[in-house]
Amino acid sequence: MIVKKKGTTLGFLAFSPYVLTMGGQVLFAKYLSVEEVGIFALINVFIGMILAFTNWNGDKYIISNRDIPNNQIDEVFTFEFLYGIIIYLITIMFLKDYINDYLGIENSNAFWIALTFIFCYFALSRPRAVLEKRLSYLEAYTPLFFANLLAIVIGFLCLYQGFGFWSMVIWKISVHVLDIVILWCIAFYIPKLRLPFSHVSSLVRYSLPIYSGAAIGFAANNIDKIVISALLGVREMGFYWLAFSLSHIPVISRELIARLILPILAMQDSISAKVKVFDKLNGILQLLSVISAVFVFYWSDILIDFVLGEKWSEIAPLLIILYFAALVKLVGGSCASLLFSGMETRIAFDISWMNLVFLSPIMFLAIKFGGLNGAAVAVLIVSFLVNIFCYETAVRKFCNSGYWYYLGYLTINIASLLLILFLFEDHLVGVEFKLLGTALSLGIAFICLPVNNILKRFFSKQGIVLEINRK
Repeated sequence: MIVKKKGTTLGFLAFSPYVLTMGGQVLFAKYLSVEEVGIFALINVFIGMILAFTNWNGDKYIISNRDIPNNQIDEVFTFEFLYGIIIYLITIMFLKDYINDYLGIENSNAFWIALTFIFCYFALSRPRAVLEKRLSYLEAYTPLFFANLLAIVIGFLCLYQGFGFWSMVIWKISVHVLDIVILWCIAFYIPKLRLPFSHVSSLVRYSLPIYSGAAIGFAANNIDKIVISALLGVREMGFYWLAFSLSHIPVISRELIARLILPILAMQDSISAKVKVFDKLNGILQLLSVISAVFVFYWSDILIDFVLGEKWSEIAPLLIILYFAALVKLVGGSCASLLFSGMETRIAFDISWMNLVFLSPIMFLAIKFGGLNGAAVAVLIVSFLVNIFCYETAVRKFCNSGYWYYLGYLTINIASLLLILFLFEDHLVGVEFKLLGTALSLGIAFICLPVNNILKRFFSKQGIVLEINRK
């Protein structure tokens, strides 16, 4: 009973920040104009760029090293902290005015002061890696839960005071600041500044492919937003950003799943033991993804009109296609934890440059000729291509199974939903068709369960929760 209660609490704390984030986006979008949301979207891309270029993934390095001493953790913290400060100073001295002009913001001194925490966020959050390494997930994720809760309150107070899109910016930054403050108050170990470096070279060797991949991945993952804002304007950017943000909640949760599963995989003594744990995770993710895809496909338009209002009704088809892409990224991207646990990090770089190479030209042409819907289709196509490459190279080499085994069930069901969309697009608005279609698609999902033993893997005895409790 105690274990079950602890697991329920952990699940709540782990996933609630993402629910709160989605809720915050929805509520702000309801009360702000599409154009104001579009302006925030540009600022949010900039904040995301900062986070991507200042994260050396020291947390993964700390967790993957089974017996890492405190002085080495201190060096990881010091390296990332000083790196963030240097990047911040360079940005302030040479790029501040250009960035202000591009974002269209004035009187931005307070904004740039607050950004100090964003530049140093990942370094300052390394006490969480120590907690995760000890499997102290309750303490690791409590700060982010309360940070999200308090940030939403702060953001809506600012919205009530007439701050407009700045209320969303304050909300976004407050989450990171409050997370650090609370984390440092409850952490078991606070890293210290330590010079000179003697272990940083091993961090760089481990993290450079991940860091390079993340930097290139940022460009690849945001090329759509950059092109849309340039070609279609801030209003279309607002539509696309909200559809992308709501549809990609599964991708956000992928990082959380990775943080939960990486320590467990790293503790396994053999590749076969790692694969058994990963197989169960994959079975769970594919089955839950297909079920959620069916309901989003048939009912998202009604939900959008009810929650956001008619001004956002245009995002329904966007959200559906982007949600399919997000599920492919969620299920496919989970293999990173399996590979990282074996100290195989090169794939992060390979996937990122492939995303950039494939997505950039496809995205430009798709937006040029297909508008927002074309952009969504391009994201889905590239998601499939990148995962086929990843699973047929790195994953197959690691465990002798490839794309079809780990994404076949999801691919079949997404293809069936897309076929229904192509054949019966005009009928999807009817409630009777929605009910019949939901039942039919769930039936197809049930019939396809024997594919690659999805159901067997879902209920396999190699339980992830059991591994957490045992350790």
